[in-house]
Amino acid sequence: MAFNPQKYSTSKSRHLIIGSSRATRGSDFYDVQEVQNMGRRKAIIDAISSKSLFEKIWYVVFVLAGIACLIFVKPFTFELAFAVSSMFLFMVSENLIANGSRWGFVVSLGSSALYVADCIVFGVYGEVAINLLLYMPLAAYSFFSYKRAELEDGSKKFLKVRKLKWFQLIILLFLVVAGGFLVSLILNLFAAKQSLLNSLSVVAFIVGMVIGALRFIDSWYFDILGNVFTILMWVFVSASNISSLPFVISSLSSLVNDFYGIYYWYKLHKKSLASNGVILNKRPLKISKIITIRRRYKNFVWNKNVDVNKNS
Repeated sequence: MAFNPQKYSTSKSRHLIIGSSRATRGSDFYDVQEVQNMGRRKAIIDAISSKSLFEKIWYVVFVLAGIACLIFVKPFTFELAFAVSSMFLFMVSENLIANGSRWGFVVSLGSSALYVADCIVFGVYGEVAINLLLYMPLAAYSFFSYKRAELEDGSKKFLKVRKLKWFQLIILLFLVVAGGFLVSLILNLFAAKQSLLNSLSVVAFIVGMVIGALRFIDSWYFDILGNVFTILMWVFVSASNISSLPFVISSLSSLVNDFYGIYYWYKLHKKSLASNGVILNKRPLKISKIITIRRRYKNFVWNKNVDVNKNS
């Protein structure tokens, strides 16, 4: 029996028309949605896989500590929920900043808003004032400052950071102590709780944020001081009441992250010195090769007739 191409084609076409083919009907809403979901999942997986072992352990430990606060701290209140939410946002913002990402300051603004609400409830007005008047404006400024200071390393970007001189560091430490005592005198007029510790933490954080906005590694040292004073303040403010436990854990998580920030920023500083402000994906020039090329082609003479004949 002879093969009939026309009959075979018609038979197969009929089956294709009756059936359905996703390959030929084009994309619809569900296709686009599935692609978007895959993109989100990939972004989450990439974000997790890019974290170091330290960061993964740090997130797990303090996220579990925050969840424990929600379970064991009684009674459960909106203030407690705000405190734990602020803690989680604060962790994300601190970790992003430690990695030199300006987006940490955007997350920090949300964390500060929740923190201010709780500080009003606990009567820690020094923290309220410093967050509204300094921390939040500085976070907004730092976002744009970091954007202007980004350098390129191939397809990736990194933050160019600097380091203070030793005498500058000593002067700033003196300012923290002197400023802390001065601010405590002002807070005593408002009968603020633990005014000295509150003041020292406030001034240390101010100095840290200012030089941090200018991208100095030393900002992490002042952040360590601020977190130590803050932990002591919250312990003494409510020693017999565990309702402030989320704030202690939040400051403790920040304190641990500060050491990671110092480690990572020293790596950024080393990279910044190597680049010296130059885009790194450009190949560096080697003067020895340039000298060799100049010697090799020094005696070359252009022959017009040869060049014209070759290209005619």
